Amino acid sequence: MHLIYTAAHSGFPEDLPLGGGARVARELSLRWQNDPDLELSVLGPGNSWREPFYQTLPIPTDLQPAGPDYGRGVPAQHALGARPLVRLNEMQYARFCRAFEKAIEEKILPHIRTSSLVLVSNDISEGPDFKKLARWGVPCLTILHVDVVDYFGKIYLKGLLPNSLYTRLFHRLERLRLRSLVPEVLRLVFEKEQHAVRYCQKLLVPSAAMKEVLVENYRHLLKEKELRAKIEIVPWGIAARNLADAETVAQETQKIRKDYSVEDGEMVATCIGRLSPEKGLDILLESLGNLERRTDTPLRVFLCGEPAFMRGAAYSHRLRKLAGKLKKIRVDFPGHLTEVQKTAFLQLSDFFISPSWHESFGLTILEAMQARCPILSCAHYGAQALLKPGYAILVTYPSRRGAPQVLTEGLQRMLQLTQTQRKQMGDHAFEASQDYRWEKAARQIKAQAVACLKS
Repeated sequence: MHLIYTAAHSGFPEDLPLGGGARVARELSLRWQNDPDLELSVLGPGNSWREPFYQTLPIPTDLQPAGPDYGRGVPAQHALGARPLVRLNEMQYARFCRAFEKAIEEKILPHIRTSSLVLVSNDISEGPDFKKLARWGVPCLTILHVDVVDYFGKIYLKGLLPNSLYTRLFHRLERLRLRSLVPEVLRLVFEKEQHAVRYCQKLLVPSAAMKEVLVENYRHLLKEKELRAKIEIVPWGIAARNLADAETVAQETQKIRKDYSVEDGEMVATCIGRLSPEKGLDILLESLGNLERRTDTPLRVFLCGEPAFMRGAAYSHRLRKLAGKLKKIRVDFPGHLTEVQKTAFLQLSDFFISPSWHESFGLTILEAMQARCPILSCAHYGAQALLKPGYAILVTYPSRRGAPQVLTEGLQRMLQLTQTQRKQMGDHAFEASQDYRWEKAARQIKAQAVACLKS
């Protein structure tokens, strides 16, 4: 089987904060590369991967990702033109999506008559033309790291109306041949996801809650039984820890203690993820303001990550202003972490916080579980899939206004636990994390691809 895997955030160095989609693309590719049943081709815009299965797709010059090896005198800043990929605004990113879509089409066109070809798309908005692939007879499976309609409805439309109303409206416009009236950015959201649902053989989602969201949004498009059969739940994984790195991690942990003057007796909480609105870090900082008026427990909070993608820079500025208002609780922004640094921060932590109000899975939650951290989290899609009361405290945000209050209560509950209780929760978290492996996810997607090829 010739498996072509397209991933818009692949091929870049690991120090670029591209998020979970890039991590999934890397992990799946590495597990498929030596599979004797697969002829693997991974297509992406970056130029830093050196494996023989990877191919950099040509992107127009003004959108081309620059890197250390382009040899054209462009600074090594992993940029598209003069701006880093993660700094593009909405319109610039839309242009990138269409450019990558076209590059995929040109690359796979010579192969469409190959009877053993299956395409796996790592993206929706950045993915190929799903309708055209169906017309060509190319089996396609699409990974939804995020339901882009659900995300757009919550982030940009503030959840004012049910997302199913938007999907029905766009479907109506398309049937009336009026889709050209819809702005390009909205077509990348609504049209691309609708075409994925209609034309792809399989939709791969990391959590059961995401499946239900898709069913609710597109039950007008397909019969519910057919739609449910098309959606496959594929939880992501973690890599087995390399014990040889334990000494390196221990040294990094001591370095963090020294660099950030972490005091003995000071409780440490860590949050890891890019600095963007859906991560709920503003809610966390507001809740910390409430908390320091209610408790004298020494607490240190690390918000690890960098601003990325649309609205990231403005959001980061707002977070630092909120952190500056705190009087007793110390908050630091260590930036984007290497894998060793991430493990060290987690091992230093008394508990992990996931304040996100939109999270499809939660790879960093899973990594925190592997590091034996108790978890405090909003009950987002990923938390519902991963977390149980034995090792986590879940809170449900009633609204944006009421969110800081319930998260404050969750923090109080976590701080009131004894060290022994938190250790027991951490041990349970570690045990639960062992059920999740990248190898399992890779096998599951491969099996679905084989089934699509045979159908």
